Amino acid sequence: MNKLIIFDLDGTFFDTFEDIYNALSGVIERYNYPMPTKDEAKSFIGDGLRVFLAKSIKINNPNDVPDNILTEYIDNYAKNVVGATKPYHGMFELIKKIEANGDKLAVISNKSEHLVKAIYKHFEIDNMFSFLAGGNTFEECKPSPLPILKVAEILGFKGNMKNVYMVGDSDNDVISANVAGAVTIFCTFGYGENLKTPADYLVSSADEIYNSIYNK
Repeated sequence: MNKLIIFDLDGTFFDTFEDIYNALSGVIERYNYPMPTKDEAKSFIGDGLRVFLAKSIKINNPNDVPDNILTEYIDNYAKNVVGATKPYHGMFELIKKIEANGDKLAVISNKSEHLVKAIYKHFEIDNMFSFLAGGNTFEECKPSPLPILKVAEILGFKGNMKNVYMVGDSDNDVISANVAGAVTIFCTFGYGENLKTPADYLVSSADEIYNSIYNK
């Protein structure tokens, strides 16, 4: 039976942090907010842009993030979305092996869909993925199970969730996949820390991701 392997983007497939932090720095310096440290900012990634910005400027409600902050961050980041971004070691080789096995690939990120597509297109691997989804692709984003269930249905895996794998680096990825009934693979090399939700596999490399999927 074919498998569907879904990857998160930030902190899982690509190391995007420097570009995210640089875009944030420009906005924070312009409006004189206290700048979070790199470790702090890294821990804020994964819940979507509004939450990331709210935590960065110390606002409790993500809906209260000023429109100018949101707009300028988006502009800053879009201008340099792949300046320092790079795949984690072995990721390109990993997806080639998965594709060679005849299995399907997808991405579900909480990053905006157009940025997800821009990054994968820049690295000329977008055509290897059957579906690229962002945080605004569906009505809900992770930790809701909806994106995984929708992508699984679109790609022919409805009712076959035990052959769907979610590879990510945050509780949101694991929660989303657990509720959807998919297999969970947590990347310890990513941005997430102190995983609170049980995952099926904990991995520290692309090779370990492959071995978890194919029981090597």
